[in-house]
Amino acid sequence: MACQQCLTLYNTLLSDAARGMQVGPSYNCAAPLKGDLYSGIVFVGRAVNGWPIDFTKNQAFDANQRTQIISRILEPEGCYSHPYLRCTLLDSECARPMHWRVHPRLRAPRGLRTRSRFEEVIAITMNRLGERGDAHNSLWHEEHGWANLYQVAPPTGNPGTALSNAQREASAALLRHILFEHSEWNPRAIVFITESISTSVLNYIEPFRELLGIEGADVIANSMLMASGSIGDVPIAISRRPDARRRSGLALDLATELADWLGRG
Repeated sequence: MACQQCLTLYNTLLSDAARGMQVGPSYNCAAPLKGDLYSGIVFVGRAVNGWPIDFTKNQAFDANQRTQIISRILEPEGCYSHPYLRCTLLDSECARPMHWRVHPRLRAPRGLRTRSRFEEVIAITMNRLGERGDAHNSLWHEEHGWANLYQVAPPTGNPGTALSNAQREASAALLRHILFEHSEWNPRAIVFITESISTSVLNYIEPFRELLGIEGADVIANSMLMASGSIGDVPIAISRRPDARRRSGLALDLATELADWLGRG
């Protein structure tokens, strides 16, 4: 059962986000998830796209429908939750909360999408840790947590200015509560894969610096891993996002840097 504080935070999030949403399109929201073998490592992206839990502006504004949306967001997730998969009869592993990262049918034309550079970085990083005995290679997808800076997003792309501004405080409050006030998470390291490949400043994380209580995190290197700092006593790293249009070598470079950084923790 979801904690009462989570229900309150999601209610505020959807109510606030609705003010920045457009009439007509459907929007997505995914709760932060962690695998069954969660190791304390959390990867944070910008926003989720293509998640099966969707809703409209009018639904997010309506209090009764918000309650139904929140119930769907907080249901246990697995491959079986995706409308195209219905995997519970196919593979017992599908009930695992992070199995959707590796399920082959997710890579089919009607699945969520092919693996993104973001997911590629996580896979390579966790496997690099596994090669050193810090993780189990074959179950890399179950050994980390996954979340996003912005909790509500359009079907494709990142939230625009209006939606970002409307939900930023509520998104940060929700992320802080789940990661730092929820006893089940207790992260030992957080990796924000959020910054643009072509920038030398922390554009995406900067508006969240005070809201999340980020300390340090000044740009220290002109590389894929841009900065490190902390939230309380939890070390964080902030990195560029490998461009999907570029070769995967950038993802490999970043994963190598992240594995080294995590291995030192």
